[in-house]
Amino acid sequence: MPLHRLFHALDILQQGALNDLQFLALLRTMTNLSEKQCYRLFDMLDIDKSGTLEFDEFYVLMCILIAIKDGREKEFLFKHSQTCFNLIDVDGSGSITLAEFQKFGFIFNISTKACQEGFKAFDVDDSKELDYEEFRMFCLVCLDKQQELEQPKVHKLRRKFQTGTTTTTTRGCHSFCLACLRRPSDPASSELP
Repeated sequence: MPLHRLFHALDILQQGALNDLQFLALLRTMTNLSEKQCYRLFDMLDIDKSGTLEFDEFYVLMCILIAIKDGREKEFLFKHSQTCFNLIDVDGSGSITLAEFQKFGFIFNISTKACQEGFKAFDVDDSKELDYEEFRMFCLVCLDKQQELEQPKVHKLRRKFQTGTTTTTTRGCHSFCLACLRRPSDPASSELP
């Protein structure tokens, strides 16, 4: 279904925008995000602070969700770093604090530990803030660090499947992941990451 048709189907009040309850229902259906995370995401995406999401704001959300579902959050974050920077910089100061990034890091599957380590490496002037260029490099390092932290989990899951000690599980990579890991003998399964 094209995104504009999905948007209009969700816009049951025909206002040309989605309110917070419609948004919450959508995300609770599509993701494993908590209610608090959904509302935090709504506030971040509501760029004009109208209390609703218009199509362009909804479009950004769907692009992020698709990138995460496809395991391409690193590419998305880097290619659309200016948009992401502006979204995360909720106070409009032109810089991002560690607290701001940690508040929204869950969207891009970035753990608190990966955030802290990456932030420390790029806050060279000890200002406790990153400007856009520092943020762009920070994103790459932070996501690389997250992948390093997750490698032991992936290897553990792979061993469980190879030994047959588990029957079904879902990827622990992030709360948006909809794909289930399947046994390697299943012809429909793909190679585990």
